[in-house]
Amino acid sequence: MAPADQLDAAAEEDGFSIVYVRDKVLKSLRETIKEGKEVTKEAVQGLTADEEEAVDPEEMMVPVDMEGIEELDDVAALVEQKGAKAVAEAFLKAQDRFEGNKDKMPADAVPQPMTAKEWRELAEQAELEDMEEEELEDEEEEEDL
Repeated sequence: MAPADQLDAAAEEDGFSIVYVRDKVLKSLRETIKEGKEVTKEAVQGLTADEEEAVDPEEMMVPVDMEGIEELDDVAALVEQKGAKAVAEAFLKAQDRFEGNKDKMPADAVPQPMTAKEWRELAEQAELEDMEEEELEDEEEEEDL
């Protein structure tokens, strides 16, 4: 599972599917589409901060609501399947959806923009928690045998 979809699992339970993307790349894609220019797959794949060396730790990551978007854990495959422009438009709609729905979220649970460094730390923490849960489930299954 990619770090982009590991965050805010609780939001998913409330009908939201919150992921974090690079703010400057999202803004650039919005401008590219507005101007009618070609959207490249590299630009779309740049939305996620999977490659640590490629992203400044102080760069801002913003939440978007990807509810209804399948196969989000593999943006490259999604781009191959649907095309770069369609995927970029889906992320832009997701940002608009988040902005339109954040007043429906509990005030203390609305995801906030954060730096790439903060986002990575949360992603690593979520990954560790997932691994711990899997280990507990494995132990319970072994006990049941």
